[in-house]
Amino acid sequence: MSNSKFSNYCMISILMLLLIAPIYPKQNHKQIAKQAVEALVDSPPNSQSRLLIAIAPAITEQQDIVGELVRSNMLRRGAPGASVAVVQDGRIVYEAGFGVQSTHTNDPVTPESLFRLGSTTKIVTAATLIRLMTEHKIPLDAPVKNYAPGLDSGLSDLTAHQILSHTAGIYDDAPMQGPSDPATLRDQILSWTSEILFIEPGEIFSYSNPGYWLAGYMAEVLSGSFFNEAVKDQVLLPVGIENATFDPREVNLDLLADAHQTGKRGRAELFEESYNHAGTWPSGSLYISAGGLGRLLAALMDDGMLDGIRVLPKEVPDLLLQSHSPIPFPEGVAYGYGVFRELWGGMEVFTHLGTRRGYGSIFIMVPERRFAVVVLCNLDTTVLRAAAEGIVKEYLGLMPPQVASGPRKMLRESEFEPFLGTYRNGEKIEIELYNSKANPRAREGGQFFFKMGRMKIPIYQTGQHRFHTNFADFVLIPDEEGEIEFLFGEFHALKKLR
Repeated sequence: MSNSKFSNYCMISILMLLLIAPIYPKQNHKQIAKQAVEALVDSPPNSQSRLLIAIAPAITEQQDIVGELVRSNMLRRGAPGASVAVVQDGRIVYEAGFGVQSTHTNDPVTPESLFRLGSTTKIVTAATLIRLMTEHKIPLDAPVKNYAPGLDSGLSDLTAHQILSHTAGIYDDAPMQGPSDPATLRDQILSWTSEILFIEPGEIFSYSNPGYWLAGYMAEVLSGSFFNEAVKDQVLLPVGIENATFDPREVNLDLLADAHQTGKRGRAELFEESYNHAGTWPSGSLYISAGGLGRLLAALMDDGMLDGIRVLPKEVPDLLLQSHSPIPFPEGVAYGYGVFRELWGGMEVFTHLGTRRGYGSIFIMVPERRFAVVVLCNLDTTVLRAAAEGIVKEYLGLMPPQVASGPRKMLRESEFEPFLGTYRNGEKIEIELYNSKANPRAREGGQFFFKMGRMKIPIYQTGQHRFHTNFADFVLIPDEEGEIEFLFGEFHALKKLR
């Protein structure tokens, strides 16, 4: 090989190295490049082996760090299997499976393994409806009755913006069992009355799964097909995601990570029955691989482009990744469409997690750095959040902000009296704040309790209208006259009953 050809070969090899270097942010890229050049110089001109040897330590170390984070989190939570995908600069740079798809067969999780997402499905539903409304030139603040007739008159003035941003006033619910016929979604929505609303639309953010069922129905009307088919045509296939599906009957069983629960001995075991409800698919039921979801996130971060091809209209990420609705607590968090928006070290971070029977999922997306991570697992209502956040820290040096909390303070009866009462979000979520002064063993100031179902736990104050329990922190929100109107915690608003 001539000197010029060998020089070109070196340059091409170094360029290849620099293209993959962002995968390994903790490495000294200049040092690795120097090692690669030295390896090439010491190698026969027709050999690439020394280049691979030179960069291998960097690859191995980074992969081991990601793998260690995932395996450690799996061990702590008892998850049988997990899958992870890391996106950087418009492409998946790391993809791996850990553990097993099933404790019965011990088939290993692979990058192609399919998990059921839970609420992280909402970003897919939002992208589908936004694309359809964009193509039909319908503003997101237009009343639903303008393009989706048949709804109860009390619901017909709702808008896609309110529905996608969880400000429509629709209560929350999450049934896991129901009919499997895709027509169930339409029949369910058309049976609704205004009783689905627990507050006036636009009053406050309150997370609502049924709101996204309505969004799915709107997508059906605009597409002229069932919701699952609309998602496939509008988002999944354009992005190159072929094995994903909502319908369990369509899942490739060789790729399926089975749903597990924690057994009596603390070990993961298979669910004896399957859980499915076609009427709830839009809020949290998509079967997909970590890499499949990673491809969608890559397209959203690149204005709808993927692999140099436009796969989504630019309006989809433009509208989806905005802060549409401020969230009362914790401070600094807002909701876009299908995504939560936070600030980590002053940088916008979009994230969502999801749980359902047998599964848990999380993604974290940092558009400014064109970076995202997806972590999926197959254990009941389990999210490997520590692994996902650890991977973001490893690649970008970013960490989620700590929620500031004041010292716990005992309450005086006169101070807490205005807060006592029942707070409700639909028929399924009810909290009572009550005084247990009659209890002779109650400590002074510690006789105020938070009751939810059979759970009764003491309340402590940590700030103005801000309170702590061992279950969850919450805030109480007054109206314009200063009267308490809402209890807000865990992203749900509960209306105080007068």
